[in-house]
Amino acid sequence: MAREHGCKAAFSPHFARQPPEASIDEHGQAGLARRVAVGGTRRNGSAARPGLDHRVNHVEPDEGLVAMTDEQGFALLRGAALGDGLDSGAERERELAQWIANRDRVAAVFDCEGPNGIVLGAVHDDDAGKKAGRSRAIQLEEDVPEELAVVPLGQELLATEAFASARGRNESEDSHGAVRLPNLRGGVKPRGPWAHSARFGRMDDGLASRRLFDIPEDVTYLNCAYMSPLLRSVREAGVQAVGRKSRPWEITPAGFFESMETPRGLFAALIGASPDTVALIPAASYGMAIAARNVPLAPGRRVLLLDEEFPSTTYAWLERARAAGAEAVLLPRPADDDWTRVVLEAIDDRTAVAALPHCHWTDGGLLDLARIRAALDAVGAALALDVTQSLGALPLDLASVDPDFMVAACYKWLLGPYSTGFLYVAPRWHGGTPLEWSWIAREGSEDFSKLVHYRDGFRPGARRFDVGEPSNFALMPMVSEAIRQIQRWTIPAIQQELRGYCADLVRAVAPMGFTSVSPERRAGHYLGLRHPRGIPAGLAGQLAESRIYVSVRGPSLRVTPHLYNNTADRDRLVKALEALAL
Repeated sequence: MAREHGCKAAFSPHFARQPPEASIDEHGQAGLARRVAVGGTRRNGSAARPGLDHRVNHVEPDEGLVAMTDEQGFALLRGAALGDGLDSGAERERELAQWIANRDRVAAVFDCEGPNGIVLGAVHDDDAGKKAGRSRAIQLEEDVPEELAVVPLGQELLATEAFASARGRNESEDSHGAVRLPNLRGGVKPRGPWAHSARFGRMDDGLASRRLFDIPEDVTYLNCAYMSPLLRSVREAGVQAVGRKSRPWEITPAGFFESMETPRGLFAALIGASPDTVALIPAASYGMAIAARNVPLAPGRRVLLLDEEFPSTTYAWLERARAAGAEAVLLPRPADDDWTRVVLEAIDDRTAVAALPHCHWTDGGLLDLARIRAALDAVGAALALDVTQSLGALPLDLASVDPDFMVAACYKWLLGPYSTGFLYVAPRWHGGTPLEWSWIAREGSEDFSKLVHYRDGFRPGARRFDVGEPSNFALMPMVSEAIRQIQRWTIPAIQQELRGYCADLVRAVAPMGFTSVSPERRAGHYLGLRHPRGIPAGLAGQLAESRIYVSVRGPSLRVTPHLYNNTADRDRLVKALEALAL
């Protein structure tokens, strides 16, 4: 017998701007849950825009709908079980009704877990329902209608067809388009941080975003700073992209530009910049070489570098300083881990450029880039950044840091494929000299029939610095999909989740004598565990034999989790270290 439950609606403008405690739940959404692509046709007959989505945190068996969001902000549709601590009332309901009225798409998407997989459903309002601000009801049934397909756990959720058929089956003037959510035999299992709390949760015992990756349950991969695994969706984008090359007649001249402008625009949005400031590069070393080629150096001038920093930054400037007769200064590791102090003390009138990371690659030691930028401005020096080990997991205020050049490889915290990356170039350097002279970087290159007419000018902004063949039909779609997922999670939410996870790990290993850079001087997503007796040779290999993957870099056992890690991973590492009795 079907049971029907009403759902109250509430909308908090505070949540719409910024959640008080961002988080990642087990479906891989910032504060909320699974992303489902929604398409099809609305009741008024117009086509819904593909690729737009709403996410809902979980379904209570006895209460129904709980929460939703879109890319622009947070809104709440909740059952009584989740009323704790959340605003309600007629004013909030009117605000939500107005919010929904401005959208031309499905108002909510939800899922629940049964013994066979994920069951998908949707709730949406017709025009009259929007204007009235009515809440929709969800019916719970014993049997699963075929139209609401059960998706095996771990599979990608592309539910457009399921929703379209379900809407066609259920829509009526009385139901206002409500879609029924079946109650699987064995009961509906609520999931997500709000299943146990009205507050945003942590990466606890759930699967966090693990289902979005192809990571076996017996693998503990705590090595994102080495190389991130690909998201399933990124891998699929790559498979489809490689397939395009087998049908080259379908790749038009316009496709050359779309393939590179899409990831360029996504990356620009991620860092809060214009696409005109972004160049496509194959590696951090390539971007740093562009910076080194363009920043003026002369005898008596100095380049500031961090000792023990990743070689991609260091080698380019060592060579450039040697060629110019300038001095490359390797700033020593401070005993108190205060890299910011060390850099600030080294800046003087001789400084031409500081080439720095946002956090040190061996242990996550953090630099206050805004303070360093201000000190460099005072002496007229440039700032070149390699943010490969931070961008995608650590927020960066581009306006306050104002780098002259900033490079990021994609294969770590940007979750992308190898041999891809980005270079941010401040507008003041857009007239600079590239490393190569690619035809596609020239103005007018969109018209292939006129490439026989050579041009001196370049395409706008930083595009002159693009690597040759930047369209890269196989890899650029993968890069785009990876950035889209980071945007769904949001970088502040990623940082908060990983900061808490690392803090828990530090506490767990402290009884064994391990220490790390203090939290105020360390990037939250990063750990370099130190031991009074040092890190034994071969430790990473010993752990790998138990399918626990970390790195040793310099004096540190580097542990770098991401959202696919859970408490089971942390516990496995702790127990393995205990067993080794360092």
